[in-house]
Amino acid sequence: MKPARFLARSLVVLSWGFLPPAFSADAATGLKLPTVEIMGVTPLGGVGVPLADFPGNAQTLQATDTGEQGVTNLADLLNNNLGSVSVSNAVGNPYQNDVSYRGFQASSLLGAPVGLSVFFDGIRMNEPFGSVLNWDLIPMNAMARLSVLPGSNPIFGLSTLGGALVIETKNGKDHPGTSFGLLAGSFNRKRIQFENGWVDVQRDTDYYVAGNFDKQDGFRAHSASEVKQLF
Repeated sequence: MKPARFLARSLVVLSWGFLPPAFSADAATGLKLPTVEIMGVTPLGGVGVPLADFPGNAQTLQATDTGEQGVTNLADLLNNNLGSVSVSNAVGNPYQNDVSYRGFQASSLLGAPVGLSVFFDGIRMNEPFGSVLNWDLIPMNAMARLSVLPGSNPIFGLSTLGGALVIETKNGKDHPGTSFGLLAGSFNRKRIQFENGWVDVQRDTDYYVAGNFDKQDGFRAHSASEVKQLF
């Protein structure tokens, strides 16, 4: 064997002796994170501040306000309890009112200067075309809280020029029990309402059901209403 080849092979054998031993990687130790408690005290979803800290004249209504006053539509409830609110009715139908708040409207008439956005459990109720609002789609007896925030806020999207009306609905945990109501009045007015909330402890689930049937002829010709709501 030539000396050069012998020297090369000897160096290779010696280099193996200096290689560090291979060790298997230790199993990853689990990192335990501290408990994070999220406490939300907000006037409505999406704002993230308590009502007292909101930089504006935020106004709220509770479900008890509806029952105690006996109002028949949401527009009258706003008009009777909130400041800077006025209601007009160009059609003569209680479910087609025009609600004006600081000069901006929420209306069911196409072409009105709409500047108020209405959200029902986070769902925008303004129609895509013209941002008109169908008040008959909002069941009043299922409303737990209504908040009115003034000003233009990009959180609530387009057409929120004058403010936003945010409605939160009831649930079976916070509003258990059953209620039933009847109403009759002039112009052949008939209304039936019911609601029921309960909690299934075994499944850790709560349920809430509400219904509303309202029929009337109206105070003038061609202004009748027949509303059927199930929530």
